[in-house]
Amino acid sequence: MARDSTTFFLIVLILTSLFLGGVVQINLLTHGQVSLAKIVRTPTEVYAGQAAIIFAYIEGSAQEVSLTVSVTMLLIAADGATTALVEVGVVPHIVVTDLDGDLNAILYAASKGSKLFIHVHGDNIEQFTNFVEELKRVTQSFVVTTQVTPYYPVVNIGGFTDGDRAYALALAFRALGVVLAGMDFGNVVGRYSKPWLKSHEKASSRKLVKLLTALKIVSTLARRTRTPTLTLSNTVPACVKKAPKISST
Repeated sequence: MARDSTTFFLIVLILTSLFLGGVVQINLLTHGQVSLAKIVRTPTEVYAGQAAIIFAYIEGSAQEVSLTVSVTMLLIAADGATTALVEVGVVPHIVVTDLDGDLNAILYAASKGSKLFIHVHGDNIEQFTNFVEELKRVTQSFVVTTQVTPYYPVVNIGGFTDGDRAYALALAFRALGVVLAGMDFGNVVGRYSKPWLKSHEKASSRKLVKLLTALKIVSTLARRTRTPTLTLSNTVPACVKKAPKISST
């Protein structure tokens, strides 16, 4: 068996053992008077209580991506990672996006059943307005998020970048445990991050600040909730464990 295959199945076993031991859960489903369960039209029971994999900047071949999602878990794609998944025939359950990824891939995922959590901020309002008109042609079921005080039906699930917001969302659904795939918080921007990128590129100073903020948020959430979390990347947030690597025999 290839090293990646062995590593992943070991991760699943570790997660299983951690989950069976029980976890300390925190109810992040409510923000003020607005319940996430009330806003998400799909019953939250569909998502709640599962182990989750969050895909951010995807590394590796299509075969490796297919292998990673071969086990039944809640699949959450952070924006541009949606493209990497649909390219290998995988439709995530949830897409967390602020609409700077490949919108065609995101629309395709929505048409196949992905639940979209669309983040709106000061500089993407016009893009959001235009995108929603297209989105309504394939689904009426999506959630709008914000970083400021939410007003129904908008919800603030926490987080700053798509990746750490996806992690906050997984915790809001009381995930039994989380695997962070491709969320390395390093100095490289993956080619799936922006639709115009043809290859990986060095992160700008502004992007590095965002990644550092995301790292701090993931570390804080992992510490406060104590939800078992593993990462496949080299940069390991506080209270998150590095998934072990096993050499092929």
